[in-house]
Amino acid sequence: LDSPSHGNIAYRPVQRGVQSKALYTCEEGYDLNMNRNLKKVTRECMQPFSIFDCTGQWTKKQPCCIPRSCPDPNKSNFENGSIEGDHYFYPEIISLNCDVGHI
Repeated sequence: LDSPSHGNIAYRPVQRGVQSKALYTCEEGYDLNMNRNLKKVTRECMQPFSIFDCTGQWTKKQPCCIPRSCPDPNKSNFENGSIEGDHYFYPEIISLNCDVGHI
């Protein structure tokens, strides 16, 4: 199994054999399968190649880690200033700038 981009796999037990489990997690700012509430995904070895090696089938599809989306800052509600940036996904940065004379 491959770790997803921006994610990790931990095996339980460490040897990948009968009844092995693979726990997937994502790095900060990324969500598993676009689900912000999902903290980990577990896959289980279904058909081990041998008692110590699961190269066979695993339950569930391999998850992916998707950059977390941020809400649109709603430019129409930001009076007397401007917003620089229009990508609202982690780790993008936007800037809120006040017009001269405004705080």
